[in-house]
Amino acid sequence: MENNISRRQFVAALTAVMGTALTPLSVKALAFAPHFGGNKKLNILTTNQLKLVKTIVNIIIPETKTPGAEEAGVHLFIDHMLANFMNDVESKAVIISIDDFNLKNAQFLSLSSKKQLQIVTELDSTMKENDAYRSFKQLTVMGYYTSEIGASQELSFDYVPGPYREIPLKDVDRAWY
Repeated sequence: MENNISRRQFVAALTAVMGTALTPLSVKALAFAPHFGGNKKLNILTTNQLKLVKTIVNIIIPETKTPGAEEAGVHLFIDHMLANFMNDVESKAVIISIDDFNLKNAQFLSLSSKKQLQIVTELDSTMKENDAYRSFKQLTVMGYYTSEIGASQELSFDYVPGPYREIPLKDVDRAWY
């Protein structure tokens, strides 16, 4: 029986297996990440909310030598997860926190990138007390590293990391010391 699994599905499953202290939200995000097709149609967020989300995820995972969260479509992934895979209480909490953030930082999108970074850094410092932001950041990281860009370019997964070299038993010496 042939098992056709994509690299994205493999990385999502591997991440789920390797994670030991996963929250229920991150488990749900990992389980359903392979079903996200990256469509451009909004599910639950408004256009203004999506612009804010896009800016924040790009601050969390910026473009460096590899593409950032915006290029990976993380903002659309978050919209997809809020609409389709989180219960109403969870998704409303995240949306309310997005709206609250927008009210507290009314001109956030027009601020300099340095000031935007400072505001998001302050959010990071209060993440233990801020469940909604922690959920948002978990979705950002899960969305990025389960995306094709995150898995193939950022993690640079190599199926065969090098050539096979036979090691003669006489060179191994003892197995136990």
